[in-house]
Amino acid sequence: MAGVSTRCGLMQALTWQSPTTPGGAVMQRESPVVEAGEMLETLFARLQECQCPCVPVTCSGVSVVWVTSDNTGAFLMIEAALKGRASSVVPPALPQAGA
Repeated sequence: MAGVSTRCGLMQALTWQSPTTPGGAVMQRESPVVEAGEMLETLFARLQECQCPCVPVTCSGVSVVWVTSDNTGAFLMIEAALKGRASSVVPPALPQAGA
């Protein structure tokens, strides 16, 4: 991976640079790498720290998937909602014998 092109970077390049500027010149080259066994909260924190649109997830040094801040944030919100729901759900009453 050489880098990631962001919408902001592309818009700035179109505004302030020549139309013939190479794409590699406007890429964000610094990006954290997350190992597959790391917690999702750690991945989300790294995305926020670097303000990267996405990070590669590796397994033994090989990139296996790219994760974006949008889909990570959505997953964390859904997980929190489901945890909150599970703690407030009252189990149904068991049927009485002979009823």
